[in-house]
Amino acid sequence: MISTLLCSFGWSILFISSVMLIPALISFSYSEISVALSFIFSSSLGLFSGVALLLASRGSKYIFSTKVIIIFTIFVWPLLGLFSSLPLVFSGILNNFTDAFFESISGITSSGASVIIDISNSSKGILFWRSLLQWIGGFLTIILAISVLSLMRIGGMDLFHSSLQKSDRDTAMNRFIQASKSLWWIYILLTVVCGFSLIIFGMSPFDSFVHALSTISTGGFSSKTSGINEFRSLTIEFTICIFMLLGSLNFTLYWAVANGKWKELVREGEIKYLVGIIIIYLIISILISLIYTSNQFTESLRISLFNIISSVTTTGYYLISNGNYNFTSITYILFVSLMLIGGASVSTSGGVKQLRLIVFFKLTFSELFKLTHPHGVSP
Repeated sequence: MISTLLCSFGWSILFISSVMLIPALISFSYSEISVALSFIFSSSLGLFSGVALLLASRGSKYIFSTKVIIIFTIFVWPLLGLFSSLPLVFSGILNNFTDAFFESISGITSSGASVIIDISNSSKGILFWRSLLQWIGGFLTIILAISVLSLMRIGGMDLFHSSLQKSDRDTAMNRFIQASKSLWWIYILLTVVCGFSLIIFGMSPFDSFVHALSTISTGGFSSKTSGINEFRSLTIEFTICIFMLLGSLNFTLYWAVANGKWKELVREGEIKYLVGIIIIYLIISILISLIYTSNQFTESLRISLFNIISSVTTTGYYLISNGNYNFTSITYILFVSLMLIGGASVSTSGGVKQLRLIVFFKLTFSELFKLTHPHGVSP
């Protein structure tokens, strides 16, 4: 068991250390030599540690048992967060290791919380690294949900229906490989389309791909201190809304559609619940805004729609008005409740997930039917 864990952790460290070279190149391109060197040093340290773990596990038989998978799933997140925090420490962007570790964990788990105050004037390489961590963490969340949680029947994922092809040997490792092969190109394609769409609508290439990485992963990191508010563009806001929604849908559906399985869209109930929740909350939010404040309808529609989608997808972007737009306490409660609900299963979003919400309502209505019709027959 130990050798299997050492091998798995070793490859994980090698991966995250290799990816550090991307923000290093970006820092070099913006003449941030000290930051680029911090990425290179951190990458070298990680590569050395990863190789050491692989050498320590060499010659042993690797057995991916249930116990090994659980331990790996628990400890891979803090391990990746530890090594991904090294550039933040060595570059001097953050003053202490605690802040750097917090920032990296927030990134790799696509949580979106940040301790960096002046984001707009921070290093370009660091800003890209934060969003890249969210992008990696988002894809890792999808793969682990398919390969580990659903197979082990954890958290209600035994009810999850995957549209991917089934392997002859239904093990966690086979599911991991199959899901990675099937979904990686979809994840990259959505990110690239999002990035170029934002460029078309006025964002700079750097800002567009920083936001594309954090939008598809529904993480919410931005390259600007004021976030999306900095751009003041309706088309950019609408584009971000679309791709936040795409990131919060079941990613196996994209594979199904790409392979001509259009019936999966009808079969998938989470999309209906997600759209229904957005429409209901949007109507409530606009009514509250018009009744209790002096906000205009068009401004209420724009701001409510963006913030509702950002909340239900747990992305964390926020939008405010140029003028004197007022939020009520009830509106904040609506946004928080949407964050708790979250997006679809096997997506990059957080929250309880739509699947569990569907099960909750179906069980509730079933029990109510039994109480009101004790001798009735439910279809």
